[in-house]
Amino acid sequence: MFEFEAGFEPTADALIGHLDNDSYGQQYPALLSLASKCENPEDLVALSLATYGWMPTILKATLHYEDFNLSAVRGINQKNARAYLKQSKPFIGNSWIGTSKFLHFINPEVFPIWDSRVALAFGLKSYQGANTRRNYVRYFEFCHSSVEQYSSMISRIRSWLREEYGYCATDIRCLEMAIFNTSKGHTQNNL
Repeated sequence: MFEFEAGFEPTADALIGHLDNDSYGQQYPALLSLASKCENPEDLVALSLATYGWMPTILKATLHYEDFNLSAVRGINQKNARAYLKQSKPFIGNSWIGTSKFLHFINPEVFPIWDSRVALAFGLKSYQGANTRRNYVRYFEFCHSSVEQYSSMISRIRSWLREEYGYCATDIRCLEMAIFNTSKGHTQNNL
């Protein structure tokens, strides 16, 4: 199980202060909407491109989703998602970071977004260390086991997002956003 790096604690204030001056809060619902409209492999390619458009990295991979079971991923629960992740390979640019975002947009209640800045909160200071199945699964487990502990913070973030941007974020998304934005000031080694 992951533990936060010494001295790190996610806060709602870090997120709210950051999103007041940021476009992520406005862009996120558009990506969820796009994901909800996906029906075929071509739509999944478009979602992959949009996901990478939201990242600082350009997608440089051939994408094939003919065997991707979209309805299964949309309907998967936490327990089955863990097993799914343990047998999956990253299917977007050979990246667990990109794959986590893609899976999140398809099923935001189950899959947390994993990236190098979130990894900093857990003491992972290199891209190679962050971009592994093992660390994404550990983060996935951490998020699901921590929702209750951070329920007050999650409720505050959800209320603020609803008031500010008009959408209701999932518990997993609220927790991940707090970790991401609190780690913004955390030590970085150019992930």
